[in-house]
Amino acid sequence: MCGIAGIIGEGAAQPETLARMLAALAHRGPDGAGQLHLARARVGLTASRLALLDDDGGAQPWREADLALVFNGELYNHPALAEALTRAGCRPPRTRCDTETLARGWRALGSSLWGQLDGMFAAAIVDGDELILARDPHGQKPLFLWRSPQGDALLFASEIATLVADPRVPRALDPQVLVELGALGFPLGDDALLAGLRSLPAGHELRVRVGADGRLQSRLWDYRLGSASPRCVGAVELPHPLAGLAPRGDTPRRDTPRRDTPHRDPRAAVDALVARLPGIVADHARADHPVGIFLSGGLDSGLLAALLAEQAEGEVHSFTLADDPAHPDLLAARALAEAIGTHHHERIVDVDELVAAWPLTVAAQGLPTMPTLAELGGAWARR
Repeated sequence: MCGIAGIIGEGAAQPETLARMLAALAHRGPDGAGQLHLARARVGLTASRLALLDDDGGAQPWREADLALVFNGELYNHPALAEALTRAGCRPPRTRCDTETLARGWRALGSSLWGQLDGMFAAAIVDGDELILARDPHGQKPLFLWRSPQGDALLFASEIATLVADPRVPRALDPQVLVELGALGFPLGDDALLAGLRSLPAGHELRVRVGADGRLQSRLWDYRLGSASPRCVGAVELPHPLAGLAPRGDTPRRDTPRRDTPHRDPRAAVDALVARLPGIVADHARADHPVGIFLSGGLDSGLLAALLAEQAEGEVHSFTLADDPAHPDLLAARALAEAIGTHHHERIVDVDELVAAWPLTVAAQGLPTMPTLAELGGAWARR
């Protein structure tokens, strides 16, 4: 889990503001932090990194010539994509990190890159005088936005708590979002818990630049559609989002079938899952550091733990939390860990600890979630 944040427009050149945002991100990444100001684009970037691959080579913000980026996530097809970019004529990589693959891919493909990525990501790229924000198709990685009422600044961050490190960002709750949370357990649309804040929609790219009058010009489009009409979110609408965004050179193709391929035959669907799941687990476990897994005692986590133990070169650590030493999930997880051969860790968490952790949970997620509420309620009832 890394953290990214930044500003375009008014305030981007203020190091103290960026430093406050970076401090609010520190808990998301212990393996490096940095900030960068790009005067031409009037953008300030910050990043806090949790390193999985290439501790030294993947420092962020990433900068080369007129391109800079910060990135939170993991690209599972990073090795194949890096090799394909080299075959297509891009310069060879200098590191083993997927951050460099993202930078190389953007230079080669522009916005066509997003459709080539297999992974979870929230990225901010500064290319010349333009800021490009993008989020993975399923919205696994968060990216919150706040636009100033004057239209002269846009802030983005992995967490709401990072945005409010800037005193311009209001702290008032959005009453409509509270109603939606109470009724449905989640907000409708992309509004955030605080009034005036939004999430960048999953599968979308937002391009922003500072106009001659100091106001932001921006366009938002759904890259999953392949082509789309721009949705104006600023004072001035830029040209059609596909104008000038054709792939730069040969486009590397995905070397695996798309995950949304339908299987009408249930047996074929099972066979496809059995064939692909070991490779998917291997892709997710690629790291220079020890890899662990949460083990609930159920079928899904047990299957993943077994596959991970088969493929891992070193010891696999499994973890189970419960509020009762006799909880059936805890006992089932213990039996699974013994059968699979993981180094198992258990933690009994009492209800007071759960309640005390509730504010931290909401702060980290940006929203209270129904599963967490249900777990708290169940623990309280069993007390």
